[in-house]
Amino acid sequence: MRAEDAAKYGLIWLKPAPMNNSYGFAMTRKESERLHITKLSQVESLPVKERTFCVESEFANRNDGFEPMLKHYGIPLGSGVPRDNIRTLDTGAVYAATDKGDCRFGEIFTTDGRIKSLDLVVLQDDKRYFPAYNVAPVISKKVLDKYPQLRDLLQPVSDEPRPLRDELSLKLLFLETSDIEAISRQIKQQRSIYLTRLAKIVRRRKRLEKAGLGTKVMSLVMDGAEMRVHADLAWLEHMERTLAIMQAGPRGLETVREPRR
Repeated sequence: MRAEDAAKYGLIWLKPAPMNNSYGFAMTRKESERLHITKLSQVESLPVKERTFCVESEFANRNDGFEPMLKHYGIPLGSGVPRDNIRTLDTGAVYAATDKGDCRFGEIFTTDGRIKSLDLVVLQDDKRYFPAYNVAPVISKKVLDKYPQLRDLLQPVSDEPRPLRDELSLKLLFLETSDIEAISRQIKQQRSIYLTRLAKIVRRRKRLEKAGLGTKVMSLVMDGAEMRVHADLAWLEHMERTLAIMQAGPRGLETVREPRR
């Protein structure tokens, strides 16, 4: 497809990012270690009663979804995996059900923050069933020939975790609410990620402007990125202030509840 886009449409695919938001299956770390399972091909070695799956309805009904995957891995639906071993759930419910042990293997999206927060182990797709969904910049050859510096400016994002507010929220939900020190550590770690991201945005803006690509639209986009980071930093600051008051004891909590005058 890369060659076809270049030949037919004059579009150049740049290097893809390492982020691959594809389908996959995961299990709890405890069960992965107990059963010595890290690859999808190893599921075939398990007793049939251990081959239990939680999937969401779309994947269960796709022509390139669950049933063909089972066949590809030598555990066809029916003989390899009885229908009673399969639970069809909403997407969000699959993660919780897998974590609770309602099923041995749960369908996941490989970049979902719940994988990390629940400490799930993503099984290696060692027979390469799932397609790769890596994001990549695509740019007109005419534009790239005119501005070759765009190749460097549009290189993929790094492997570091995205500082998403949802990801932090999930982490906090699985901490003991009384463990304020652990919560504070998560907040400090997240602030470091946000500040790193903000510095990258500022450097990117300067590089684009230096390259003569600082259009008004680009400036507005960069403004939006900076504003989002600043908003999230303000949210972290608010949480830290509230936690500090909670640590101060009952009198501190009264301060939080006092209405503004």
